[in-house]
Amino acid sequence: MLSLLKKNSNKESGADSRAWHPNFRDFAQLPDTKAVRTSFFVNGVAIFGTLALILGSSYQEYNLYQTRVQVNQWQEQIQKQKPQSDQVIALFNKFKDEEKKVLELDAFVKGERLGISDFILRLGKIIPKNISLTAADCKDQNVTLRGAVRGAPQLASGIASHYEKQLKDDPVLAEKFESIVLTTLAPDAQSGRMMFEIVCKLKAPKK
Repeated sequence: MLSLLKKNSNKESGADSRAWHPNFRDFAQLPDTKAVRTSFFVNGVAIFGTLALILGSSYQEYNLYQTRVQVNQWQEQIQKQKPQSDQVIALFNKFKDEEKKVLELDAFVKGERLGISDFILRLGKIIPKNISLTAADCKDQNVTLRGAVRGAPQLASGIASHYEKQLKDDPVLAEKFESIVLTTLAPDAQSGRMMFEIVCKLKAPKK
């Protein structure tokens, strides 16, 4: 009885065991499924990166285009407003030049040496009717009077010389100026009048 049970157990164990056979598969020829998956993801990342670069470049080009359009619009606006701007700048420069002359004259005659109000009032008081003053500039120790002579051109020389003598003989101006000289007398083509220039040299201050 025991022998029969042993034989049956041996048959059952033999039925469960699998038959052994050699593996003739060439693993080198089989496809590498891992490599296929890796290359797929690498290609996907490369394509995504390329698309990102293309989109980024396109966005930058669009921004540059918009900037160029805006710059062109600003240039056109500047060109349209340039004549008016140049005119304003010219008027401002002229104003600055006139302001500089006034400030120089004021600084020159400031104080007790020559009061600017007294000087202007004195010039206006003694000026002849055929003389018109157009400017009074000061530089260093000189006050330069510029003006025009009214009347006939052939009489302009005598009128200007008479005005020079009148300034020299004036007692108020004689106390302030060392010399008063008519330096220029020439015709002006635009106005047709004789233009003169008289240089008044201020006396040195007393120590």
